[in-house]
Amino acid sequence: ERAVLLRCGMLAARRGAPLAVIDDDPTGTQTVHSVPVLADWSVEVLQAALAEDVPCFYVLANTRALTTAAAVERASQIGANLRA
Repeated sequence: ERAVLLRCGMLAARRGAPLAVIDDDPTGTQTVHSVPVLADWSVEVLQAALAEDVPCFYVLANTRALTTAAAVERASQIGANLRA
């Protein structure tokens, strides 16, 4: 899993922007190191993260703790903010 993440991050970095990993549970970041972890998915914070010279970064969505409808809404918001 880590090798896949690193490979995806390297490919994304070649395209000029880091890979955004949307994590549904805060324990997921325990398996990586030297990777930025964001708990804020505002447009400003995500734009700053996308401008960083890193292969990837994590966004802690914590959607596992939400109802399905709330999780879909949060994921949609994060996606929209990444595209903004």
